[in-house]
Amino acid sequence: LVNPVSNKMMAITVDHATSRGIAPMTGIQDVQSAIDKIILGKPDAMTMTKGIAERCMYQHAGKVSILMKISNYSPVAPTKDTIFGTVDEAIRMGADAVSMGCMTLGNFQGEQFEAIGRVAEECMRKGMPLIGHVYPKGESVPADKRTAWENIAYCVRSACELGMDIVKTTYTGDPDSMAKAIACVPSSFRVVIQGGDSCKTLDDYLEMTREAMDCGVGGVTMGRFVWDYKDVTALVIALRYMIHHGYGVKEAKELLAEMTLSEAGDLCIWDSISSIPVNKKALDNERMQVPNKFFGTSVVEAGKTAVSKMSVFNYSPKALAETDIVMPYFVKAVNGELSIDEALTSAEKDLKSQLGNAFE
Repeated sequence: LVNPVSNKMMAITVDHATSRGIAPMTGIQDVQSAIDKIILGKPDAMTMTKGIAERCMYQHAGKVSILMKISNYSPVAPTKDTIFGTVDEAIRMGADAVSMGCMTLGNFQGEQFEAIGRVAEECMRKGMPLIGHVYPKGESVPADKRTAWENIAYCVRSACELGMDIVKTTYTGDPDSMAKAIACVPSSFRVVIQGGDSCKTLDDYLEMTREAMDCGVGGVTMGRFVWDYKDVTALVIALRYMIHHGYGVKEAKELLAEMTLSEAGDLCIWDSISSIPVNKKALDNERMQVPNKFFGTSVVEAGKTAVSKMSVFNYSPKALAETDIVMPYFVKAVNGELSIDEALTSAEKDLKSQLGNAFE
């Protein structure tokens, strides 16, 4: 669940339909497409309910951790999470953690805390991490106090005391007050933030993410901000580089602009190849920018044109697997490290050994 490079967690959630209604959630109405695009961006984990996992995740098995959501609130009961799944069910389906929600400081806090206590005990006994989605949205909390540090601190401390392992909650709005809230739990307890409703623009979300990572937040579990964006995969990649590689807002926006090269997001596959454009060494190499005798244009421009015209690259897992294998040799050939014949021979050998008949 946690990336070893950064010690941060990056999860994307698609569990919103039962809690908020499906009509307003345009980005996940075609949930299979949304999941496919998210996974191409390589987050650490995804949160979803059992029915969606069963029908949409089998072809992605092993690519990301599954956080099985076993409870949710609803449009007619917005301050009470109802449990509809079990720990055993999550284990049986291959999930890597159980996830459940709670609205604190309201009329239903007591019964939700009781349920969390029971599930936490079972998770501990069976070796399953328990992740909480805990927000101060109960009846006693005015809307303008839902990000107050004392209410966020209450959420994270309650989640910790009830036996959860990770809690997703709301960012307070500034790094100092968020750090104050995080200081109310032991350092080994992980606090991650949601995307939330307070941000309105891409810059708002990216700035919030950078601030949160810098003040001690242990990661993100975001949803609507990601799958409502015009190029879902590119945004997931940009966020990943912010969270795990320390990119600032400016760097993340530059990376996003480089990847968002067509409305369909065809060129998101460039992140899958060894070093384009995420590792600047390849993209910034002069040979990649100037006209090339094989293409009649630069490698970068040729790549843009080719990928945008080849539908096989439109989020095709097979194409991505082939590209992962071929492109390191392509880069070496362009940079003069291998001859064209050497690159082709090596690539063909690796394709056959790694993909076998799949490449015939």
